[in-house]
Amino acid sequence: MRTAELERSAAIQVAEALAAFRVVAIVGPRQVGKTTVARSVTGPARTFVSFDDLGALSSARADPDGFVRGLALPVTIDEYQRVPEILLAIKHEVDRVRRPGSFLLTGSAEPRAVGDLRETLAGRMALITLGGLTWAERRGQHQWNPLDAMLETSSVRDILSLFPGTWPDTPIDELVTAGGFPEPVLHLAPTQRSAWHEQFARTYLERDVPAFVRLDDISGFIRFVRTVAASSGTLLNVADLARDVGVAHNTADRWRSVLESTFLLHTVEPYWRNVRKRLAKAPKIHFADTGLALSLAGVGDLANARRLGSAGAFIESWVWQHLHVFSSMSASKPKIHTFRTVNQDECDFVLASNDRLLPIEVKGGATVRPDDARGAEMVLDLFAPDAKVGVILYAGNTAFPLTKRIAAVPMAAMLGGPR
Repeated sequence: MRTAELERSAAIQVAEALAAFRVVAIVGPRQVGKTTVARSVTGPARTFVSFDDLGALSSARADPDGFVRGLALPVTIDEYQRVPEILLAIKHEVDRVRRPGSFLLTGSAEPRAVGDLRETLAGRMALITLGGLTWAERRGQHQWNPLDAMLETSSVRDILSLFPGTWPDTPIDELVTAGGFPEPVLHLAPTQRSAWHEQFARTYLERDVPAFVRLDDISGFIRFVRTVAASSGTLLNVADLARDVGVAHNTADRWRSVLESTFLLHTVEPYWRNVRKRLAKAPKIHFADTGLALSLAGVGDLANARRLGSAGAFIESWVWQHLHVFSSMSASKPKIHTFRTVNQDECDFVLASNDRLLPIEVKGGATVRPDDARGAEMVLDLFAPDAKVGVILYAGNTAFPLTKRIAAVPMAAMLGGPR
């Protein structure tokens, strides 16, 4: 299946935003499919300009206002972050021409450009972050999103009613190793993906990094990226990262911010309230794509990660990638947290929306036991009545009550979409 034929869940959100806002920006890591989504939503009649074109780039940099005034609206501007000055010019134009959908921007990050975008175009713009392909999207189920329904449940019976019957086993090794970038997932053989990921890293270093990292620090930054990739799904410890790479603490922290601002790294904050049990405040980090993380870390695939004892963390990051997409497309917009006590009792994810909490544990095996629900049960105990029921997400094929308050749900059911 070609990328252009594959429908993305974000396309619905982009289309709705274009009907309501004068400016819509699709942002996310490079090669994640932003331009494809933009073209699929708007069609060929819309003017298209890319700042990868040197002529358009130089013209826009020389005279941003004149460049924008000369564009035939509506227009899509690809890689807008290469000309941050264009944003103020767009503001002037949309204040003059108050028409929804006038500008559709795509960009693969530049923190100051994204910051300026929010401030300069406040009230005029919708910002949509595009993640990698979900398993449901790969299966042609781009509208699948179970989070809102799950957050409304109050019992294990309610959860199981959403996922009736039996499901195919989850091919966890293939899915986690492939990741979610459209090109390697859809068009490359497994033996070709590692080379694509290395080329992605080179392009990223050439195009996105020089604005934030000094040239003589690039080699250290490369080591940092690989170290962070190997740490995906673990607690953030900047001191350890700095020591492993051989740089100062403040340098490692600044480089972490670069990765976050360019959408390659995400920080999941812990959920906590004023409860008697002491809760850990350290966040977890998740690399944006498990396929890229496995390649850059030198692990290769999930089977090798299993031999090295790190498979669980990569599987957790893969599930996070889905929750991240589902959350951004949900009506309730739940926040994704982690949970951990100082005694190292933990629950992988806690979804929080208004007064509802849903703990989710991730197990990469095809079987689960009641003991696996200990972390989720602790969340239910500590945060009742907001937390009423929890989920163990596993690689088996049957949804069933694991305990009185915890449902075991196959990954295929929750992440893969309807059969």
